[in-house]
Amino acid sequence: MNIRVLPEHIINQICAGEVAERPATILKELLENALDAGATEINIQEDSGGKNKLIVSDNGSGMSRIDLEKSILRHATSKIPDENLFNICSFGFRGEALASIASASRLIIRTNDGESGWEMTAEAGKIATIKPIAHQKGTTIIVKDLFYATPARLKFLKSDQSEKNAISETVKRIALAHPDKTFSLNETIYVKGSLSERIHQVLGEGSENNFIEISHAKNGYSVSGVISKPTYYRHNSRGFYTYVNSRFMQDKFIFSLVRQAYADVVAHDRYPIVVLNIQVPEKELDVNVHPAKTEIRFLNQSPIRDLVVSALKKELGKTLHETPTYSRPSEMSIPLVSSASFQARESAFSFQKPAENKLFFEKEDSESYPFGIPQEQLYSAYILSKKEDEWYLIDQHAAHERIVLERLNDKEIISQKLLMPEIVISEPHKIEMILEEKANLSALGFEIERMDITSFKIVSLPIFLKQISPIEIFQKIMDDLEENIISNVSADILHKIKGTIACHGSIRAGQKLSFEEMKALLKQIADTPRAMQCNHGRPTVIKLDRKLLDKFFERS
Repeated sequence: MNIRVLPEHIINQICAGEVAERPATILKELLENALDAGATEINIQEDSGGKNKLIVSDNGSGMSRIDLEKSILRHATSKIPDENLFNICSFGFRGEALASIASASRLIIRTNDGESGWEMTAEAGKIATIKPIAHQKGTTIIVKDLFYATPARLKFLKSDQSEKNAISETVKRIALAHPDKTFSLNETIYVKGSLSERIHQVLGEGSENNFIEISHAKNGYSVSGVISKPTYYRHNSRGFYTYVNSRFMQDKFIFSLVRQAYADVVAHDRYPIVVLNIQVPEKELDVNVHPAKTEIRFLNQSPIRDLVVSALKKELGKTLHETPTYSRPSEMSIPLVSSASFQARESAFSFQKPAENKLFFEKEDSESYPFGIPQEQLYSAYILSKKEDEWYLIDQHAAHERIVLERLNDKEIISQKLLMPEIVISEPHKIEMILEEKANLSALGFEIERMDITSFKIVSLPIFLKQISPIEIFQKIMDDLEENIISNVSADILHKIKGTIACHGSIRAGQKLSFEEMKALLKQIADTPRAMQCNHGRPTVIKLDRKLLDKFFERS
C-alpha cells in the first residue's frame, strides 16, 4: 500500500463536505461571518432551495482587497487573535468556511470596507478574477451552482422544498439569537425589536401572556431568554431554541436540563417552547467538537445544570397558582348518531355535576341503551352504568374518540360556519403545509382560508365538532406534518389528520359530565362501529360481571 499526499483541490473538496453539506449549512457559515463583521441588516435570497443560487448581503465592515484575496485560502482566518484555539470569541472561521464553499461552487464576493469596493470570482476554489466595483459598505456573497465541481453530491440533496425549509430554519435559529438585527429571507422580513417581538415574528406564537421572561446569573454563568408556561406547549421539540454564547446548539445535555425543569409540570409527550441563551466563559467550553458547531463540550457541567434547572423551576413555580388560559372557552356537546338527525336533536353540555351519592335508576330501553343507564361519573374520567343485573365501566375519552373518528369516516359530514372565524398563527412553512391539505380538510368538514404568510382562519367546522378548540387541533396537525410522521400519500395524510382530530376533539379525561351527557354518550357507543376499542386499540368498555369480580377478589 502506497501513501500519497492528496492534491490541494481534492483536500478542499473533502473539507467542503463538512461545511458545504447542503445550502443551509453554507448559509449558517455566511450568516455567522456577517454577524462577526458587525452587520445589523442581513438579506438572504435563494433559488431552488439554494442549489442554483444563494445570496447573502450584509452592511458589516467589509473587506479590503488584500483580505478578500486571503478569504478563500484554507486556514486563513480573522477569528483567532493569537495561538490559543480556546480563545475564540466569534462565531466561526471566515476563511475556513469560504475556502470550503469556494471549492464546492462558483463563488462571487463583492465587498467594500468603507474605502474601496472589489469583486472577486472563484471556481472550484481558485480565484478567477478580481476587479474594482461600486458597492455599498459591507459584503455580498453569491454562491452559484452548488456542487458543480462534485456533481455526485447533488444526489444527496433533498427536494427544493426540503432545502428551502432547512434554509428557513437556519435563518430562524440565528434571528432568534439576535433580535436586535434585521433579517430578510426572500419576502419574509424579521424586523429588529425585542425578543418577545422576534419570537412572534419567527415562531408565529401568540400572546405574550403565554411566555415568561427569564434572566438569572450565578458565579460568572448566566441564562436569559423566554420560556413558555406549562399550559402552552407543542407536541414535538421543534420549539426548543437553545444557545450557548449566542451560538445555536442542538445539545443533548442542554435539552435534558430543560426537560428536567419542566418534568413536574408538563406531561412527557408535551414540549415547552424555549428560547434560551446560556452565557459561559469561553475558556470553559470547546465549540469545535462538531464540524457544524451544533454540539459543545463543557469543561464543567455542574454549575450550568444548577443554574439552568433552578432558574427555570423558580420561574415556572410562579405560574402554579395562575388560572390557565386557553384559546377558547371549553364547551362540549355530545354528537348524536346520524348526521341527518343531529341538528334537530343536538343539546349543549351543561357541565352540571351529577347529584352526589345518588344513582340514576331509570326504566331502561334495552334496544336504545345496550350498555344501560349511567349511574355515576367516577374521577371525572369513567362512567359507571347499569343494565338490569349488568354493570359497565366506560372510559369517556377513549369511547368518544372512537365515535368522533367514525363520524369523520361518514360520507355525509355536515359543516357549519363559525360566527367568528378562528385565527391560527404559526410559522410560514407550517401555514404552507396546512394549506396544501385544504382539500383533505374540506372533505372532513373544515373550511380554511389564508390570511397572510403566518396565519389562516378557520371558517367552518363539522357540526358535530363545533364544541372543540380548533386552534389546538390545527396546531397538532401542523406539528405532525412538520415531524414527517405523515407520509406523502394522500390517504395516509387523511388518515392521520382524522386520528389527530378524533383524539383532540373528544371528551377529555377529567371533564365533568351531566347525566344527560353521559346517557347520550352511552347511546352513541351502542350505535358506533368498533366502539369497544379506541383508535389506539385500547378498550373503551369493561363489563363488570360477577365472574370478573370474583376473580379480582380471589373468590372461588
